[in-house]
Amino acid sequence: MKRLFLAIMLTASAAAYATDVTTSAAGTLQSVLDAEPSTVTTLSVSGPINASDLHFIAALPSITTLDLSKASIVEETNSRLATNHSAYKADQLPAYILAGGKFSTVILPASLVEIGDGALMSTAITSVTIPASVKKIGRGALADCRNLKQLTVPSTVTVAGSHMCDGDVALSAVTFGPGEVPAYAFRGCTSLSGFEGSPAVIGDYAFAGCTALKAFTFPAGLASTGTGAFYNTGLYTADLGACRKLNTLGDYMFAHCAALTSVRLPEGLKTIGEGAFFADDALKALNIPSTVTSLDDFSLKGTRALDSSTGLLSDGVNSIGRYGMAGMESLKSVMIPDALASIDDYGMAGMQSLQSIDARRATEVPATGTAVWDGVDGSKVNLYVNPSMENSFLAAGQWNEFNIVSAGIEQIEADAAGTAPSINLAIQGTDLVISADTAIGSAAVFDITGVRLMEAAGTGSASLTLSLGDLTPQVLILTVTAGGNAETFKIAR
Repeated sequence: MKRLFLAIMLTASAAAYATDVTTSAAGTLQSVLDAEPSTVTTLSVSGPINASDLHFIAALPSITTLDLSKASIVEETNSRLATNHSAYKADQLPAYILAGGKFSTVILPASLVEIGDGALMSTAITSVTIPASVKKIGRGALADCRNLKQLTVPSTVTVAGSHMCDGDVALSAVTFGPGEVPAYAFRGCTSLSGFEGSPAVIGDYAFAGCTALKAFTFPAGLASTGTGAFYNTGLYTADLGACRKLNTLGDYMFAHCAALTSVRLPEGLKTIGEGAFFADDALKALNIPSTVTSLDDFSLKGTRALDSSTGLLSDGVNSIGRYGMAGMESLKSVMIPDALASIDDYGMAGMQSLQSIDARRATEVPATGTAVWDGVDGSKVNLYVNPSMENSFLAAGQWNEFNIVSAGIEQIEADAAGTAPSINLAIQGTDLVISADTAIGSAAVFDITGVRLMEAAGTGSASLTLSLGDLTPQVLILTVTAGGNAETFKIAR
């Protein structure tokens, strides 16, 4: 029985070994290790080490914890290791040197300046401490670390390579000090729900596929966003209103964000990139600043829940790209900016609910590409134009497929001549101003089917103002009573 107990103890001892090692010279770690390499599970190293020592550590089959906080990495040359390099700088964790290791915990040297490309790629780390001395993190340095849960990148890091944490599916919280989030930095980090940082630049696909990322604070200093920066994320809202340094919204920046319901963009923004909101099915609120001059191809394609054009096309927009507003199935009305010069191929295709287009501010007929309103029944859409532009729109292909209505006011019914007071109407912006030579009793507005849209009682004055701003452009019927008589007008606006 005693022999069996002793055998079990010896086996357990051989299976797990924690050791502290102090080196006096780099390249000697293997020789001073006082344990069988295959049994080492925890290793703490003090003193100088080089790439050869790190290569030896990476090959330890049972190691789970590595503490290099008291070690210093010295230069090594003329030593071609598995990474196929032959020169290794001091204070640098060499490229791919620990890649694929079984470490769950790594503490890096306090004097470390650089983490090389892929240095910790595909390791089993759940935590890693990046010292404040680090200034550069290489490409894919922590990529495919599928057990890493939290990460702090100090502000001392001035250069961070692309794909830094690409594919770290367990990573849930990041504190990020550098001013630039590199391209593909957190792509596919499906558990990432918290990010703290104030970057000025967010690179291509930096957060693409972060489906657990429901909220993100866009810092005031944000000046540049790359292609697909938040592609297929879980964002509910995106408030960029404070980002006044941002000139261009990157291509496909918020594309395929299935939960995104509202977006606020900053004044000063000039361009909304290609596919910026592509296939955002839930998006219902979006403002486009007055400084925006173009909607690129596919910018709003498939935003089928957007049902209001208010704030959608600012006066400065001069072009709408291919499929730029295609598939906006809920949109009932569109206001054409006075600066709009062209709508490219299929620019407004698939607007199944479209009822009216307000082109009253247009001084020229915008050029149209192929099948701009493909899938839209023009006979069911009213196109409201300025009287001086009516003939031009009637002569323009595609535009003349709509019911063209020239804005104006027409009296259609009045009491007998000589008995009715004189009633005058004027449209001032979105207001309808009614005046008469006697006190106005009431006014009511109807649509052409007879549905009452609004009404107002007089105040004893000979004038009354109705605000029509909440009504879509359409033909209205107005009934006014004054002096005991009534007059009816048709208003196209």
